[in-house]
Amino acid sequence: MLNSQDNNINRCWACQKPRAKRKCKATNTFICSQCCGTKRKKEINCPDDCQYIISAKHHWIDKLPITPAQIDFWQSHFDIIHNIEYAMLQIKKTRYTDLKDIEIKEALENLIKTYETETRGIIYEYKSSNYRIQSVIDNIETIINQHRHINPTSNLQPSMVPKTNEVKLRKINLDEIIQSLKFLLGLTRQSVNKNIGNGYFDFLSLFASNTLVDETS
Repeated sequence: MLNSQDNNINRCWACQKPRAKRKCKATNTFICSQCCGTKRKKEINCPDDCQYIISAKHHWIDKLPITPAQIDFWQSHFDIIHNIEYAMLQIKKTRYTDLKDIEIKEALENLIKTYETETRGIIYEYKSSNYRIQSVIDNIETIINQHRHINPTSNLQPSMVPKTNEVKLRKINLDEIIQSLKFLLGLTRQSVNKNIGNGYFDFLSLFASNTLVDETS
């Protein structure tokens, strides 16, 4: 039988298990460490100053080490890198919730080959026989087309295509596209090679915002 003190035990708002020790700033309630880890930035709109979010970011940075040169490139190409990541996250959230880092790796590899072929004056799209991977390719390509100021394809879900009078993406050239895709491929390969599950997606869920970055940002 529960004693009177049991009624005062903090229960996790998500799973209702007792002895939840973490104070969730997003909900102003208590949450257990397991629910905090699995639901943060996915089911919970966590504030960026949450101590557990900050700790998780440092954790994933250690798992996916980024060199000073990579940091410099990321800062100078933040908008295109972020918007490609946005496209990847959106398809994971809205269509394939079990999308894996290794599928992202193949999609990026195909896109790089497509754009490198274009630099030689040849228009040829490297497609995947895997419909999930091809969907990722289509979504990323739509975002890139907006950066190139080319009419976006119809493959992206309507909710993911910003209206032209709302978002004006910075115009970029082929070299920027290829280098940005290679930057993202490098991070994805680290995750796959280190065999840390969906480490890259977990990394993105902590750092990426839910909107595109336009040329005025």
